Amino acid sequence: DGWGTTRCASRPIDALAVELAQHAHLARTLDAKPVAQLLQREILYLNRAAEHAERSALPGASETLWHELAGLVAGAAKAEALRRAAMQAYGSGRVQQAEVLFIEALQAASALGDKSAQGVTWGNLALLYRDTGRTDLAEETGNRALEVLGEVSNWRAGGEALANLAG
Repeated sequence: DGWGTTRCASRPIDALAVELAQHAHLARTLDAKPVAQLLQREILYLNRAAEHAERSALPGASETLWHELAGLVAGAAKAEALRRAAMQAYGSGRVQQAEVLFIEALQAASALGDKSAQGVTWGNLALLYRDTGRTDLAEETGNRALEVLGEVSNWRAGGEALANLAG
């Protein structure tokens, strides 16, 4: 299962994706006729902008863009956007915000019944707990990740969760 690994291919236009998303948003909110098409463009550009910020080592910008994207999408896309926002918050030292976002991502994945998404997010949360000294909670959460990922045979993510527990 490739959940959590999907990325847009990098393109030169990605540096302008934030501006393109803003233009699509403005056009959509200023009484434009093809609202659905503009919303899809805004989602596309926000996704590209978030990934570009991530690749450019701009965790604050990336977190903001992923969180904004999560507000526009539903289902698996929402769960993944929340998880990636959490990863960026975590990477920039905003641990409390990251924990909140991981829990939101976990709730979104659970509502879908997406075991792979749940397992990956449990694993991310276990790493956060381990790194913040909450070892009992890290072990419990990590074991939950391994259990769920084993149920869906997502061995790669399970291996990552196990490695994270090992430190």
